[in-house]
Amino acid sequence: MVDVTDADLLGEQLIWAATDPAGENQAFNIANGDTFRWRWLWPQIAEHFGLPYEGPKAEHFQPLEEQMKDAGPVWEEIAKKHGLAVSDVTKLASWWHSDSDLGRQIECFTDMTKSREAGFLNFRSSPKSFFANVQAYRDANILPKG
Repeated sequence: MVDVTDADLLGEQLIWAATDPAGENQAFNIANGDTFRWRWLWPQIAEHFGLPYEGPKAEHFQPLEEQMKDAGPVWEEIAKKHGLAVSDVTKLASWWHSDSDLGRQIECFTDMTKSREAGFLNFRSSPKSFFANVQAYRDANILPKG
C-alpha cells in the first residue's frame, strides 16, 4: 500500500503554500489522500486499454528496466504508425523510477495532517488521476488515441 501524488495537486499545494499566510516558511507533505494499491489498478488499466488481465506471474518483482531494455525501436514504430509527438521512449518513461515505485517492499504513507490543519484540503482519487493523465497524453498526441 502506498500513496501517490497527482502533479496538478502538487501544483495546487505549491501555489497555496506560496500565497496563503498559513504556508509561510513551512514545509508540507503532499499526496492524493486516498488508499492505493497498484494491484487494485492493474485490472482497471488492462480494461481501459482493452487488454486481457492475468495478474502477476511471479512472486518476485520483475524490474521494468530489464524488461524494457529493447523498447526503443518498438515505441519508435508505434510513434510512427500513430504520428505521435515523441518517438524516443526514454523521454516518456523512466524505468528505474517506475521500478522504485512498483518494487517497493514496504508500505509507504505520507502524513497530510500538517497540510490539512493549515487549511490545504484538496485531494485526488488516484485511479481517476491516472486515467485523466492517460487522456491528457492522448489529447497531447503522446499516446495513441486508442
